[in-house]
Amino acid sequence: MKGCITTLPITPKTDPCINLMIQPFVMDVLGVKMGIERVLSLSSSGLKASGKTNSEADYVNSNEQLGIQPDFIWKDNIEQNLSITKILIDEMFSFGYISQKKKRLSSALAV
Repeated sequence: MKGCITTLPITPKTDPCINLMIQPFVMDVLGVKMGIERVLSLSSSGLKASGKTNSEADYVNSNEQLGIQPDFIWKDNIEQNLSITKILIDEMFSFGYISQKKKRLSSALAV
């Protein structure tokens, strides 16, 4: 079987919720069991301004200490990944898998 398993994009946080701690574990266990490539997806866009983020290297190291060693680490701040993401989104639009709609805000929400 070919393919890969990935986490949703994770912003490394100093105080992560349980979901952000479980995702890499599930990705690792299923990837090993199924014999497919394991991809850890990291997002740099999260809460950097709040000071509650951890460095990507620290986050990867903490996962490695738990025995979680992905085959590939995908980062949303790398130019190559940004262009690939744009291509994938454009293809999903062209095949009709996703669509974009404009919705008018109610007067109570409009500023």
